[in-house]
Amino acid sequence: MRTKRLIADIPGLQGPDEDFTLLKNIIRQHRGARDSARMAGKLLERFGGLGQVLHARDQDFNDIEGFGPDICEAFRTTRAIVRAVSQGAISRRPLLDNIDAVFAYCRTWLAGERREQFHLILLDKALRLIGHECLQIGTVDHVTVYPREVMHCAISRCASAIVLVHNHPSGNSRPSAADIAMTRQLEMIGRHMGIAIADHIIVGEAETFSFAGNGLLNESMQA
Repeated sequence: MRTKRLIADIPGLQGPDEDFTLLKNIIRQHRGARDSARMAGKLLERFGGLGQVLHARDQDFNDIEGFGPDICEAFRTTRAIVRAVSQGAISRRPLLDNIDAVFAYCRTWLAGERREQFHLILLDKALRLIGHECLQIGTVDHVTVYPREVMHCAISRCASAIVLVHNHPSGNSRPSAADIAMTRQLEMIGRHMGIAIADHIIVGEAETFSFAGNGLLNESMQA
């Protein structure tokens, strides 16, 4: 029962107090109450939030007293469980019927990542989830997107529509001029190939931005 409660609490995290409590509870499965509180505090001081902690590399924890491979494995397991729960929430109906669930799913993959990544969510004709691919991992402020790879991925997976997803490690989820231009280019190519761009989602530190929700996709896609 404790594990179920822990998992259920994760998607609803809103701030530092919740991050501390949940992180402490994860660590407490492997350490005492005092050590878990101390370690949770140190981790949040260093990384800033639960998402950043769960996406950190094992070697980033080497100098934290009492930390070990068992806790690293617990973090990996927690991350995998959260992703599975989030994917389940968007797999039962057309993806864009619940945009908040889509945002939550994207954040389980990209919130806290320190380098920009570009992902594709692949959809069938009914806009139901059929796949998810990470196409590129870039630098702290740039990821290169190759239209040919995007379309090849969509065609090879028999997708009728795709959602573009990437993150801004800087924290600001607003699209750059380059983001908008890239989206326009992929929309144009997609129209010729029969592959719709259903949305482009940008994951920031605290907020998530939707091109469709902000009127930045062409009118035919929003219809």
